[in-house]
Amino acid sequence: MPQATFGGHTIYAIGQTSQKVAITSLQVKPKVILSKGSGIQGSTVTLTGYGFLGYVQDITEVVNVYWGSPTGTLLGSSPTNGLGTSGALTLKIPVIPAGSYNLYAVGQASGATATISFKVIPSLKIKPTSGAQGSPATILGTGFGANESVTVKWNCATSTCTSTTVLGTITTDVNGNFNGLSVTIPTPSTVATTYTIGATGGTSNAFATTHYKVTS
Repeated sequence: MPQATFGGHTIYAIGQTSQKVAITSLQVKPKVILSKGSGIQGSTVTLTGYGFLGYVQDITEVVNVYWGSPTGTLLGSSPTNGLGTSGALTLKIPVIPAGSYNLYAVGQASGATATISFKVIPSLKIKPTSGAQGSPATILGTGFGANESVTVKWNCATSTCTSTTVLGTITTDVNGNFNGLSVTIPTPSTVATTYTIGATGGTSNAFATTHYKVTS
């Protein structure tokens, strides 16, 4: 279907030999497309809206994009063109716990609304990213469940890993984040090997990994 403005349209089918004509109607509703369906806190995603009101009678439709509800946090806005298509909006994902959330694109002149889901996933970092066996390191995490216990394991690449080496546990804040889990790199470990560190949320089961290279 070609790009078209919000509302009713008439479709004509004309026989090129018989010249017979068939007519039907079509109601165009708004739709939005995201460049990706999941990401971490603070990441960016591009949204484009279709099927909103176009430029008519000196009125330009502006599409506002809200997080969580049609009156939630405003992430961005863009005017539509003559076909009711918005510009490509670059949106920043809020600092919020793991889970699936709706984005609402609302035409300010038409009131037309389209929704799409986005999943916030966790992330994990370690500082430094390499060093000797037995050396200290600090682990940081974002986008787990709110106020939950997160268990961090050594040599754990999946949420179902069988590793029994627990580097530590820590409780997240209301946004699902933690900062400053102090750990000790296990001894013995194989030199010149990069190990996967996995973290699992005790309530959300959200899982993220980072990597550490043992240098000596």
